[in-house]
Amino acid sequence: MPLSREDARDIYDYLRMRVRETLGRPDWDADIIAAVAEQEKGPHEELDPARPLVAYLTELEDRVYAHSYRAYESTLTQMGEFIRTEDRGPVRDIVLSITEADQALFGASGTVSLGDVAHSDELFQSLAAVRAEIQRDLGVELGHAEERDEDLDDDSLEPPIPE
Repeated sequence: MPLSREDARDIYDYLRMRVRETLGRPDWDADIIAAVAEQEKGPHEELDPARPLVAYLTELEDRVYAHSYRAYESTLTQMGEFIRTEDRGPVRDIVLSITEADQALFGASGTVSLGDVAHSDELFQSLAAVRAEIQRDLGVELGHAEERDEDLDDDSLEPPIPE
């Protein structure tokens, strides 16, 4: 059953509450609301309640992605201050080798790159999927998220190598 405009408003209110309380990020909520309000400025015959929801999800995706990326980049930088690789270069990635027992337990492969995890974590993927489904269901197009989604598919997105 497709979402109604009232459903979109309820989801929007619930999502804002979860960002403030569950993520503990009232600052993100306030910043996202300001960004959404800026996007929605201009002549609109009637503001569609789905537009702020999709815009909020898009901004939240951006924040989650940037936060994850910055945390990973910061970790590499800090490690680079104390650790050098065999070729005396900087640390470029953190790779975990998973034991066979843990592979069976968690259904994981033999190694996991934290660089891959930092850019494809479950929360980010879930937000992107929810936003895309709501956009399809309600027919709301903002453009911004689609451009970023295309960028994320680009294999050239690599974290910078700390000096």
